[in-house]
Amino acid sequence: MIGQSLFYMGEHDLAHKILAIVEEEGAERAAYALKLLQSEGQLTIASTGKDPTTGRLVTQEYRVQGPVMIFLTTTAVEIDEELLNRCIVLTVDEGREQTRAIHETQRESQTLEGVLAKEARSQVLKVHRDAQRLLRSILVVNPYAKELTFLDHQTRTRRDHMKYLTLIRSIALLHQYQRPVKTVEQGGRVVRYIEATKADITMANRLAHEVLGRSLDELPPQSRTLLELLDEQAIAWVERYLDVVRPTLVMHPDPGNLFLTQLGEPFSPSRMTQLVRNYVNAADTGKKGACHLFRHTMATLMLENGADIRFIQEMLGHVELSTTQIYTQVSIRMLREIHRATHPTAKSRRTKAQEAQTRADDNGNGEEDLLADLAADDEDEDED
Repeated sequence: MIGQSLFYMGEHDLAHKILAIVEEEGAERAAYALKLLQSEGQLTIASTGKDPTTGRLVTQEYRVQGPVMIFLTTTAVEIDEELLNRCIVLTVDEGREQTRAIHETQRESQTLEGVLAKEARSQVLKVHRDAQRLLRSILVVNPYAKELTFLDHQTRTRRDHMKYLTLIRSIALLHQYQRPVKTVEQGGRVVRYIEATKADITMANRLAHEVLGRSLDELPPQSRTLLELLDEQAIAWVERYLDVVRPTLVMHPDPGNLFLTQLGEPFSPSRMTQLVRNYVNAADTGKKGACHLFRHTMATLMLENGADIRFIQEMLGHVELSTTQIYTQVSIRMLREIHRATHPTAKSRRTKAQEAQTRADDNGNGEEDLLADLAADDEDEDED
């Protein structure tokens, strides 16, 4: 889909329809038009052309009414942020239980019951479509709107808040035949409306947790899933420690600390540092350091292999993204070194003396200063 294709469709070609785009990457050049359709509900463009009778250049305005909904699919991990905050994000359940359920359904479709169910699908769809046609255009009032609350920590929640309110209104609209129609007179005319109920809000809250919660998450779904798996593993190992190891270490009275030394005393922060430092020194790798050395190495390697910096931020427990961004300096230095070592142009322009000086700069004070900054940041967070 090219950038201007949607602007030159017929005025009513998209009206009362769903615009479905398979694979968002194919519509990347039309992203601006899609954002306008979502925000404004229509597209307008002024184009210059020749008047067939006079031959003079004239400006003609084209207008395209928007669809009732835009539906996009994608396999990309990162989605355009401006497009993302206009959408409700639904992700595929990649869990093993879901895969088993899909396999079971696929096998069932090969049985007699499955074949008959497929034949009856068109009748079921007809019933759903007939039910949709019964819905009337009527105003929905939320008498509890002023009592509702919503997240306000990000600017993007201004749009997400409207998604939440629209969800409540949509649920009430679907139940319009179970709601009394009320009337009010305004400006000499009668206005008809229905009211949302607390049950509508309860259902919206349950759906919002599953749907809008993913939209508000700063991590891509795949990264969030990986982080949850890591959390589960960490919890499992801690539970095993509590059940098997800690009872053999604890001395009465129990100090109440999670981790205990072999003497049954609480682990101090410096004790863990000393243990890891002893292991590092015993390994004789030529590197000095303790726990933070492994944190820094993990974060740097993850970044160099394409991990989302926000995922690294959450794993490290950094409150501010700027703290995590220090690791990008390490990766940039590595890329610069690879470029100097492998790119023909870079190699031909650099003398041996320059290469020696650059290596000294990169491996000397620059690296020490960077690691010092990282250690200082970690110490500050430990103190907090």
